Amino acid sequence: MKVLVGSQNPVKVSATKSAFKKVFPTKKITIIPLNVDSQVPSQPLSENQAFKGARRRALNALKVHPNADFSVGLEGTIQKYPLGVLEGGMVVIIDKLKKISIGSSPRFPLSKTVLHQIKKGQELGEIIDCLTNQSNTKKKSGAYGFFTNNIITRRKAYQQGIISALVPWIKKQLY
Repeated sequence: MKVLVGSQNPVKVSATKSAFKKVFPTKKITIIPLNVDSQVPSQPLSENQAFKGARRRALNALKVHPNADFSVGLEGTIQKYPLGVLEGGMVVIIDKLKKISIGSSPRFPLSKTVLHQIKKGQELGEIIDCLTNQSNTKKKSGAYGFFTNNIITRRKAYQQGIISALVPWIKKQLY
C-alpha cells in the first residue's frame, strides 16, 4: 500500500505511518513524504483554512504520485470558539478512487500569553521554541507536548486525527 504524506515534517510522516499500520496491520505500507504547498498561511486561523490546506496538501501530493493508494494532508489550526480558542490538527485523506474523508486531532485551549503572540503575527511553533529554548519543536513533540507535559505529543494527536479520518475505510459497509 502506497501512502503519500503532503509534508516532510517527521512528526506528520511518523503519525501517518503509525496510524496506517494500526488500521491496516496486514498490509505492507510504504510512506512517501512530499514537500507540497498547502496554499494557506503558515499559521491557519480557522478550521476552514486548515481543512483547505490539508486538502490541498493531499491533492498536490497526488499530482506527484497519482497511482498512490492514499494521500494524507495535515494542517494545524487555531480556532476561536465562543468559550475560548483551541489548537488542533485537521486531516484530509483521499484514496485512489478520489474518495475524501476528514478528521481532526484532539484539541487543547491556548493560553492568553500565546494568543497575544499569535495576534502579533508569530507562528505557534516559533512561540513554543521560545518558551522551551529549543528549535523546531513542531518537528518534535510540538505545542501538544509542551502544554500537556508530553502526555500527548504532536505525533500522538495527529495519529488519532488520521485514524479518525480513516473511519470510512475501517467501516466500509457504513460508508
